[in-house]
Amino acid sequence: MFSIRFIRAVSVAFLVFTVLHLLMIISLSARGYKINEWRVVEGIVNKKTLPGSFHMLLRKPCGVVIETDIPKLKKNMYIFFPQIDTSYLEVYANDRLVGSFGSNFRKTARIWYQPLVFQIPKGTDKIKLKISGVPELGIDIPAVIIDGKELWRFEALEFLTSKLLMIGIGMVFSVGIMMLAISRKLFGVQKLSHIYIGTASIFAAICMIDMTPFWSMGSLLLMLLLRKIFLSSLYFGPAFLTLGISEFSNRKSSFDKFVFYVNISIASVFWLIPTHYHMKLFTKYISIWMVVNVSYFFIKSLRIRNELMVSFMSFGLLTAIHDVLNLAFGMNNTKFLSAFGIITVFLGFSYIMIMGYEDLIHRYKRSRMENITDHLTGAYNRKALESLVLPENGVVVFIDLNKLKKINDEYGHEAGDRILKKFVDIVKNNIRSDDIVIRLGGDEFLIILKNCRLDKAKEILERIKEEFEKSDELEPSFSYGISEISGDVKAAINAADEKMYDMKKHRNS
Repeated sequence: MFSIRFIRAVSVAFLVFTVLHLLMIISLSARGYKINEWRVVEGIVNKKTLPGSFHMLLRKPCGVVIETDIPKLKKNMYIFFPQIDTSYLEVYANDRLVGSFGSNFRKTARIWYQPLVFQIPKGTDKIKLKISGVPELGIDIPAVIIDGKELWRFEALEFLTSKLLMIGIGMVFSVGIMMLAISRKLFGVQKLSHIYIGTASIFAAICMIDMTPFWSMGSLLLMLLLRKIFLSSLYFGPAFLTLGISEFSNRKSSFDKFVFYVNISIASVFWLIPTHYHMKLFTKYISIWMVVNVSYFFIKSLRIRNELMVSFMSFGLLTAIHDVLNLAFGMNNTKFLSAFGIITVFLGFSYIMIMGYEDLIHRYKRSRMENITDHLTGAYNRKALESLVLPENGVVVFIDLNKLKKINDEYGHEAGDRILKKFVDIVKNNIRSDDIVIRLGGDEFLIILKNCRLDKAKEILERIKEEFEKSDELEPSFSYGISEISGDVKAAINAADEKMYDMKKHRNS
């Protein structure tokens, strides 16, 4: 049965991955004039030309000026950059500035995942770019000159890589905060697992901020510090997730410890790296470890044996494999998808934890109800009074069943139990759902009628009394006393108790 659910879960993940991948490809396949070559005007490049797609890893911040000729435009058009690495960009049409991205003063902007688009005026036949980079610059996917009808591709790509990504970051961060909040109400292993996975989710949200665009990251030193925070979080997150899963499943293997310490070590190394250039190199060479992480979490998810969880992990694994192949073969017709995989991995484990918490709350409520419920009659027992908040504008009724001991002695306890059950059933049928009936013990009961006047309460009790006396051939009856609730609960119960004894004395006399 599980194998069928496993195949179904993986199939769903593959379908979602395929849809996302196709959406990316469609968004990137803009129809128009593709720029396949740039002339180098000035900069560090020892070449006269660069291909339409190029990438440079820089030892220090610098820039390049490139240009290209295009067919003379007969109307206003747009230059669409599906993916460009830059810390500052200026776009010129016939040597006239038509747009820019980033701060010209700082030149520490960061964009590499989101697309850019700039309007190019009619009559343009030359495009020039001034691109700065820290620690890299380049046009990862060739730019395309498009008309207005193709702008929807930019809008779709911008939604997928910006808005949808930000929604995912917000979800993961919110789930992390929720997990930490829930942990305050838990103990032992449950508490630790929620703390670890909540912390891991917050680290995951932080690391994905690295994929969002920055107009400026301040100084180069601040930029380096922020990148260290983002990139180290990419490995601190899986480290804490490993701890959380181990605590949650109560299975701690030597490989769990190995995965934890490798992630902690990688995250720590980022804080020792002195330059943007060396950080980029280290990030590139260590990225394969993310596939190990996701594969490890995928295997862990199989042990949890939850279909939705397997779907989440399968999707995460597919995105990780996709991005490794992208890095290895330099595919320029798609974008990295691992951010969406990270989102699903952490949401998957958080979902399991939250569902586990809900089950724990359900079991706690059921246990508490059993603890404060009289098992014979189904009424509350005396323990319910400890947590009961009585209304100020209601009444309390103290009831004592008449001659129950005599019925037990003459007809047996089964008859007495039958009378007790009938009494509670009749009471519940004559009061509202938010009113309360409590068995104090033996033949004594308490009824709390909320928002009820004394005359109305007496009418209800007389109706219950009449029905109860006709409910059995033994002709059971009861005495009662009614008192208004006015702040002091004990005083109201004592007053009702005294009135009940007055009725019982009057009846016996």
